[in-house]
Amino acid sequence: MPRAEEAIMNIDLSPDEISTVISALIDKRMESRRYAANSRVDAPQDTDLCCDAHRARYERNKVVSDAMNERVAVETALIERFDLLMVQALEAK
Repeated sequence: MPRAEEAIMNIDLSPDEISTVISALIDKRMESRRYAANSRVDAPQDTDLCCDAHRARYERNKVVSDAMNERVAVETALIERFDLLMVQALEAK
């Protein structure tokens, strides 16, 4: 079975359908950006390293923050790919 990054799915979409997908992805990215902003974790402060419990909390929050930032990056890349598909679909008309 191919890994997710190797999987290819071919579907035919009209320009209107591509536009709908782009709009949905933009909405999702806005939501993800809000979550990423609220879960943002910078370098640890002294209070984050004072004990094992605080260090564990910091590390857990950092994992969530990194995952949200990665999600925003993936959504941005998808938007760019669908934008390209839109241009190609409009040129083919």
